[in-house]
Amino acid sequence: MHAASVWIPHTDAALYALRSFIWSDIAACGPLSLWITLNPLDIHNPVAQVLAGQDIDLDKFDNEVGPSSMERAANIAKDLVAGSLYCHHVMQAVLEGLFGIKGVQRGSHVHRQPGVLGLVEGYVGMIEAQGWGTLHLHIIMWLTNTPMSSKLAAALQTIDFQERVAKYIATCIHADIDKLSDEAVRHIPKDCNIGYN
Repeated sequence: MHAASVWIPHTDAALYALRSFIWSDIAACGPLSLWITLNPLDIHNPVAQVLAGQDIDLDKFDNEVGPSSMERAANIAKDLVAGSLYCHHVMQAVLEGLFGIKGVQRGSHVHRQPGVLGLVEGYVGMIEAQGWGTLHLHIIMWLTNTPMSSKLAAALQTIDFQERVAKYIATCIHADIDKLSDEAVRHIPKDCNIGYN
């Protein structure tokens, strides 16, 4: 019974086999480099609404027009396939665009190219559903040429490495809201009935 249920997703046997697989990867690749959760919010995205059958012209999109946040949530709740498709497309775009991973279907060969953080040596991911049905992905990754945690901890104590990390982060992460100051952004009124993102 145990051997047969290994192939049934989310059974105790399948989770036990996945843990064994992860430990094998740790033995082969060393400690993991990243633990990431991708959690695309489908109810506030116009693409998900189009997948759910809403008539939205994405070429002439106006984020102020369209269904309210409650209507958008109801649209996705009525069409879980649309939410799943949206989640799949977003996760695929992130894995390919940011991490250089392509061909992630079960049983297919994975094609890798350098991503934002370098070349991914290996990864394991599991999709889960939250209480309201929204899908999210937990993924652990091993990056090629990542220093061991002890070397990384020692490097983080040096000014040179700290400056290199700060420069890298400043190069990769930018934010600008109509050239507003930080203080002006803090005073923007919050809207609970959020428009499209």
